[in-house]
Amino acid sequence: MKIRNGFVSNSSSSSFCILGVQMKNTDKKSYIPGLKMEEGIYDYCEDEVFKGLYPWDIGDNETILQAKERILKILKENGIERKLEDIRWFIDGGYDG
Repeated sequence: MKIRNGFVSNSSSSSFCILGVQMKNTDKKSYIPGLKMEEGIYDYCEDEVFKGLYPWDIGDNETILQAKERILKILKENGIERKLEDIRWFIDGGYDG
């Protein structure tokens, strides 16, 4: 399976899969070291951002629980309190044009 990490300049589509937390745009820090950020493209999540790990950022020998605990630790180190059950998979994508 090929995974494309780059930007497609002639495309109006966008998609992502991220294990993390959902946050309001107003609550976001522009950068949290160790976590990625994605923005939703649909109306129901246009003021939301998603911070977490892409599937390929999770270690080969790391369980999903361990990845969630790592995300919690990073968030806490950056002054953001969340619970384990707040961390889940977010998948978004489609045509935005």
